[in-house]
Amino acid sequence: RLLKLLPYFFESPSSALVEIAQNAQRAGATRLDITLNDHHLEARDNGKGTKNIEPVLTLADSNWDPEVEEMQNPAGWGLFFVLCISEKVCFSSGFGTIEVESDRFLNDAAYRNNIFSAVDRGNKTKGFRVSAVLKTDIDAATLIDKKCLMFFPFDITVNGKQVQRMTAESIFGDYI
Repeated sequence: RLLKLLPYFFESPSSALVEIAQNAQRAGATRLDITLNDHHLEARDNGKGTKNIEPVLTLADSNWDPEVEEMQNPAGWGLFFVLCISEKVCFSSGFGTIEVESDRFLNDAAYRNNIFSAVDRGNKTKGFRVSAVLKTDIDAATLIDKKCLMFFPFDITVNGKQVQRMTAESIFGDYI
């Protein structure tokens, strides 16, 4: 039941990119390239990726290193946001590649229970890649909120353009 209600938990579609950037940072990425074209989103990082698909598609199971778990306390919800705004999503990393029909995954327990059998283990990639066909009511332009991405401590591009990096100190100075 929670998975069916999940789309109502997220505030703004642009938060999906923040979730992707947080995962990239936690995975030690130095670069994240995001492309938004029409109703297609692609995000690719050069972090360590994952060899285990199960935490990617298990709600509230982040499976990060103990240091990340202790310092950041990740909730394990982030990539579910991408599922909520997409018709289908393809995840690729060290485990291989899997394509997920979003609404079916969120609403059909039988589909969810058998999803791991759909992993193509021969199609592995370095880092982590998310490729999504966005729902027709999602305006790709609303996903791009560079203000939310500028505070991450690594290089981020959106549609080939570098996102300006900022620090809280550069904005607030001595008030921190």
